[in-house]
Amino acid sequence: MSEDPKPLRSPQKTKYTLCVPSTCISRSNAANLEHATHVAYQIAKTAAMFDVGELVVLNVTEAVEDAVEIGKAGSKKVIFDSEAASSTGKGVETSSKDLSPETLTLALLLQFFVTPPYLRKLTFQKKHQRLFEYAKKLPKLSTLPFMQNGRAYDRYREGLTVPKHSPKVKRKTESGKTKNPKKLAVTRYVNVGTEELLKLDGKEVPVHVRVTVDINTKTIVSPVAAYGVVGANASFGYQVRVAKKFSSLFTESAYADGYTGTLYVNSGDYFGNSVPDMPSAKLETGADSRILVVVGKWKDISDAFLADRATLHGIGSASEMFDGELEIPKGSRVEDGCLISLSKLA
Repeated sequence: MSEDPKPLRSPQKTKYTLCVPSTCISRSNAANLEHATHVAYQIAKTAAMFDVGELVVLNVTEAVEDAVEIGKAGSKKVIFDSEAASSTGKGVETSSKDLSPETLTLALLLQFFVTPPYLRKLTFQKKHQRLFEYAKKLPKLSTLPFMQNGRAYDRYREGLTVPKHSPKVKRKTESGKTKNPKKLAVTRYVNVGTEELLKLDGKEVPVHVRVTVDINTKTIVSPVAAYGVVGANASFGYQVRVAKKFSSLFTESAYADGYTGTLYVNSGDYFGNSVPDMPSAKLETGADSRILVVVGKWKDISDAFLADRATLHGIGSASEMFDGELEIPKGSRVEDGCLISLSKLA
């Protein structure tokens, strides 16, 4: 008889949502796909290290002449493939409509780093693999339990529910004619990176869903039961979200009750452009705190606000949406600003 499952550490909730603008991998910040990949990797590593539950990419559209172009490594002119970046795999809910190629590519890279290696082929379509040319060569995020070869593998595995077979259900119309067969959308099989699929005990579950599995009891468990921490939408590790416009950054939170506080961190501003006067950050964090930390150049934040101004009735400036500014060394890059700001808040 198996013992009651115990989490790998004391249960806790994630406190922070981290938001970065898509321009952090634009041409002014990343020379090519390799450079953009390293920027995304540093952001992902910081988010995993500080138990960020939600990682948001703010869609900021730049002028055509300023847009990043990414494609063949080493070429003089490299181009972002909009089609290749138009789907973000399982776990990232986006549409290519009204989104910049940088936004989609950054979301794809961030999702790639939080996906176990044995699930990456299932999670991302073949046509997207070109974007991961450099990402797949980087080390795994060692702070995620399911990326380690330690205690987590004794009992718990991350998996993706898949159909063992592809049975089709035939349906008939009122006239008696047979409709096109419909594939079943439920299963009891999970790919957990082993030679054989794991068959769950109990009820069937939807297909193509990321789950945490207790391999001893062959049941799906919550991340807090397995790892002692739970993030947005009861997932483990950060959840990638794309904010198509400035207002959706605040209104489409993965947390039902929204955020308890919002902070701005000035990063990526290498020319000392002015930031509106905001009070210094003095937020009290408790067990139920959910702090939105926006790290980026103020011009990008302001441009996103102005593009969405029609939605924001009665708000005169983007600064009104923040409780305060968290000051860090001036001139810091966005990826460095993420690490510095969360270090100060922790």
